[in-house]
Amino acid sequence: LGVVYSDVGELYQALEAYLEGLRLSELLNNKRNIGLCYQNIGTIYSMLKEYDQALTFNSNAMVICEEIDYATGMGVLQNNNGEILIEL
Repeated sequence: LGVVYSDVGELYQALEAYLEGLRLSELLNNKRNIGLCYQNIGTIYSMLKEYDQALTFNSNAMVICEEIDYATGMGVLQNNNGEILIEL
């Protein structure tokens, strides 16, 4: 649902959807989904130009990706962080 809201420019609704996904993933202790939620939330904050928040959520996602050895996620996060740093 967050993707749909994001695609139509409803970023605050996307953020709410991703935060709900994070809450559910944490209840289920699904590490991969927790990491993906953090990553998606970071992306939304970046789109909102709230770069400090974006970097915080990306950092949380990176910790999860490292814990579960999810190399693809780590690569995406490095790219996302690089894009944020260009904007700063």
